[in-house]
Amino acid sequence: MRTRNIVLLAVSIVFFSILLPFLLVAIRSHVSRFSMDDYTILYTTQFLAYVISFLIFPKTFKYVATEINLAALKQVKTYIYMGVAFFITFVVHLLMNSDVINIEYSDWQPSVWIVLLLVILIPLFEEILFRGVLYKFLFIKKGKVAAIVLTTLLFAIMHNDNFLFYFCGDLFITIVRYKTSSLASSYILHVLWNLYAVFLI
Repeated sequence: MRTRNIVLLAVSIVFFSILLPFLLVAIRSHVSRFSMDDYTILYTTQFLAYVISFLIFPKTFKYVATEINLAALKQVKTYIYMGVAFFITFVVHLLMNSDVINIEYSDWQPSVWIVLLLVILIPLFEEILFRGVLYKFLFIKKGKVAAIVLTTLLFAIMHNDNFLFYFCGDLFITIVRYKTSSLASSYILHVLWNLYAVFLI
């Protein structure tokens, strides 16, 4: 993909992430049967922003198709990398005493739709964008160090409620992506971490 297309893809995601919440809130305030809490609106619009943007730029999927590498999932070392990365991220969470996730979910009972969004769908699109499109582009243009650091940095900036925690945690997921050359492995790790965050923290 060209630099221009990647920038336009990112701008599209940001644009719809800002626009869609206003639309859903407006609908909620005028249509009595439309009941969506703030969490549902937040994550649903984030999901829709990804879907709409990737539909606008369908070549994105072709660009990252070769990065999926399901063959890596047949190798024992892939699971060793994933296990080590998950454990280190867990330790980082404990050492930083990060309660960002606890605060976010402490008084909230997520619906099946929200769990599906947080655990399966949104991580899928985040992986395609960050460790698929962005990582591959940076790896080709700047090399592995820049790809790992900048991908991690931008992901953490997007999750700006606790930058340092997300940077440290995501760094190890991106390293797994590099060590396994597999987007599938980083996606599975992302899913496992979100599953842990939603149900166990």
